[in-house]
Amino acid sequence: MVYVFDANSSRDEAQGIEPKQFRFVNVIGARLDKSDWQFSGRSSTSRRTITASVKRSGFEKMEAKLDLSGLRIAQSARVSHQFPGQR
Repeated sequence: MVYVFDANSSRDEAQGIEPKQFRFVNVIGARLDKSDWQFSGRSSTSRRTITASVKRSGFEKMEAKLDLSGLRIAQSARVSHQFPGQR
């Protein structure tokens, strides 16, 4: 599943961009085959992890398959997390 959202970034405040409420724009998903992925391997001496990206074939499957028509999300719902040391 892929969750697409609209939110501020950590550098927005320094650029004078006003805070905005976090919101989900889209949710897509489907069962993908190995052929729907593009893998970027690393050399045996690399300390970086292998990365993978979804190919267009996989993206098209995800857009076509997920049906959220019956899903209802409360407009007034807010998610708030406070981490230790934060005020």
